[in-house]
Amino acid sequence: MDNIVELNKELVNLQDHVSKVEDKLKETSLEVIAEFLQKPRFTLYNIEIGNRECKNSPIGVCFYKDNNMFQWDICLICGRPLDRLS
Repeated sequence: MDNIVELNKELVNLQDHVSKVEDKLKETSLEVIAEFLQKPRFTLYNIEIGNRECKNSPIGVCFYKDNNMFQWDICLICGRPLDRLS
């Protein structure tokens, strides 16, 4: 029983660490995007970072202007849509 409790504590600690690293990755990515677009960082509140490879992107993946309108869900660099098969 103690083993389960210890494993659960370790899992919670790892999840917290992953969350912090994800937050730092997003923050750093937004800083790079802001510099690339030559815009102030605070103006990028509506940028959504994707996970599709984008060779010309300064962060290596697509990023989108997230304004809840399907027609705007295209990568700001390569122009490919967020929803795509490949």
